[in-house]
Amino acid sequence: MITVVIIQNYDDIKMLKACIKSVDKQTTKAKEIIVVVRRSTNIAEILEKFGCKVIYDDTLIFGKIFKSIVSQAQGDIIVFTESDCIPDQKWLEKITASFEKKRNIAAVTGPIIPLKNTKVGKALSISYKSSIFRDLIEVLPEDWNRQEESYVKHTYICNVAYKRVFLHKLTQEEFNIIENTDVDNELQKLGYKLLFSPEATVYHKRNQNHLAFRRRVELYARKKVMLFRGYHEGLKAHHMLPLIYLFLCILFAVLSIANRIFSYTLAVAVGLYLLFVLTYSLGLMVVTKQRHLAILVPILLIEGHLTWIYGLLAEILRY
Repeated sequence: MITVVIIQNYDDIKMLKACIKSVDKQTTKAKEIIVVVRRSTNIAEILEKFGCKVIYDDTLIFGKIFKSIVSQAQGDIIVFTESDCIPDQKWLEKITASFEKKRNIAAVTGPIIPLKNTKVGKALSISYKSSIFRDLIEVLPEDWNRQEESYVKHTYICNVAYKRVFLHKLTQEEFNIIENTDVDNELQKLGYKLLFSPEATVYHKRNQNHLAFRRRVELYARKKVMLFRGYHEGLKAHHMLPLIYLFLCILFAVLSIANRIFSYTLAVAVGLYLLFVLTYSLGLMVVTKQRHLAILVPILLIEGHLTWIYGLLAEILRY
């Protein structure tokens, strides 16, 4: 028996409905569909049409909903995806069949392929290769969409299946589950393996415009603060660097009123940042051979940093 859990990613009801519809039309049917959404989301029509269960949580932090999901799910296998994904029609068939191929498998994951790629989407894909973004936004590694079946060290919540019996073990008090990566780490410590199946595919609606990109960055920034507030985890020192750099620039601007030398210090600080972004962007252009995106990539890098700062401050000041 299979339980599919769909976790809301953005407030896009149309995309959520499309995701549920694609799960409902799988070649291998799920026993139940559980949808995890914010309380403000109006999904009465969806629940009535597809008969989904619902778990309400405004933070959508995995650690807060993990025990509720495991306790409410009836399936022997719990399969996770997110509301901005469209699974392949044979997704459940392929991802669950992989458990039968090898022993000692606790989780199965698979390819995550963009639904489409606009010019902004292509520029974002290049930007995500940058270490400037790698620690701020969770992105797929270069080799994730591999062609061969193999063992992996971690999975992504938008495409992963777990055996319920193993997840139940991790609901005990001695395990501190905050993100799904903690599930992967604990399962491997217990001696189980994670398998990548190249046929278990989901199609992901990546950010294809500036607004969607900013929403995603803000969401991740807010979640980092929520994780730190609730668990003292998730928010690292380097996550605060853009905010610290901005505060220094503001300080130099204020001090420049009293002493002109600080105006030069401000100019140097801003100039060094812009030089760094432009140089780094140029390097990415050369490596990826996407020179026609030379203007868009540095704009997105700067836009991402400013939005990240806004997300951190907005969540910090919320209390």
